[in-house]
Amino acid sequence: RPAVSHHLAMMRRTNVLIARRDGKHIYYTINRPYIEQALQSFLAFLDVCCAPSSDCTPVTTEAEAAR
Repeated sequence: RPAVSHHLAMMRRTNVLIARRDGKHIYYTINRPYIEQALQSFLAFLDVCCAPSSDCTPVTTEAEAAR
């Protein structure tokens, strides 16, 4: 139980979850707009930083190159 509380608190601090208190109960919902924006930013990062796989040269280790 303490691990769950820790994880929920971490997700609240990082804006992944939104918490609403009702008396002794806390209700959590996913912060969908935040997650969508984060995914869009990540996809934009991949477009800038990573070439399509057809443009990449395969990585080989020295052992593979020696064969």
